[in-house]
Amino acid sequence: MNLIFKKAEKPLTDSLIDDIHHTLREMDAAYSRFELTVDSDLVDAAIYEINSLSAKYRYLLRLAKEKYG
Repeated sequence: MNLIFKKAEKPLTDSLIDDIHHTLREMDAAYSRFELTVDSDLVDAAIYEINSLSAKYRYLLRLAKEKYG
């Protein structure tokens, strides 16, 4: 009976791929903000965000390579 109410879980690989796609969309948005911003503080913030997302993207790619070979 507990099986009826148990939430179906997505496989880790699907979640990993979703995370990679989400991170890429976030990077695109951060690059857009960087290109459209004129205030120096906001330019700095966009640069930090891009660097942070790039590190996250590299991490997720490394995990995907370990999973898929």
